[in-house]
Amino acid sequence: MTVYLDLEDALQAIDRYGFPIRDIGLLASALARPRTTVMGAEA
Repeated sequence: MTVYLDLEDALQAIDRYGFPIRDIGLLASALARPRTTVMGAEA
């Protein structure tokens, strides 16, 4: 089973290291990309 990083965990890590976030939507999109499926199979 693959476990993916979610937005809340990423925001905590980013805050811990002090990186600026300019676009949360772009971050959410980048985190969702590995979860993409095609006809029920991982892409």
